[in-house]
Amino acid sequence: MRIRLMQGSHDADHVLDLHCDHAALMHLYASSARPEITDLLGRCTGAALALIEDVSGGNAFDEAHTAPWRALRERFPDHPIPAGCFSTTLEYRGQRDVDDATGAQDAENLMAFLGAVGVVSGAPAPAHPPARHTPLAGAGEAFAPQGGIVTWAVEPGAEVNEGDTLAHVSDPATRRRLPVPSPATGLLFRRELWPFCLKGQSLCHVAGDTILRQGDLLSD
Repeated sequence: MRIRLMQGSHDADHVLDLHCDHAALMHLYASSARPEITDLLGRCTGAALALIEDVSGGNAFDEAHTAPWRALRERFPDHPIPAGCFSTTLEYRGQRDVDDATGAQDAENLMAFLGAVGVVSGAPAPAHPPARHTPLAGAGEAFAPQGGIVTWAVEPGAEVNEGDTLAHVSDPATRRRLPVPSPATGLLFRRELWPFCLKGQSLCHVAGDTILRQGDLLSD
């Protein structure tokens, strides 16, 4: 499947890998190679957040189109090697955000991007403010302190401070209720869909400007 995907996309100028998250704001993942197009995509689609990283460590499909060009520039610094295509993963909110009006607006916004990069004519103009850009390494991950039932104190889109209570996890057997503190100061942009969890399970992510992590930056 990976080979077939690359056969169909390796020579494209723009590669859009369209997904949806569990429960989230619209957000995207992109490299630092083409910031002007990342900005344009945010203004066209209305994405709230752009998470920027050249190599996330997760073998993401979008990075397969950008990382080789970056590696070539690093290996041959004296040669004028271009940035290559623009490639991104665009997360269309969450699994429950499905209705005709939202779908129609998303389609129109996507056509605005295709028009802006010259793929189609007669498309609407970009109509949204730029997405907020933060490093992917600044996206802190909050984990469950115990297994149990998750009740959220804040919704995706909330601005939070490090240490703020994002949710509580209640163990029905022991009746113990523990808080889930925010791992960072920034924007709560995604959370898991399920109302129950195991101890140590990832529950949500907060995007901030301070680098928090290194190595593999994508969750399993």
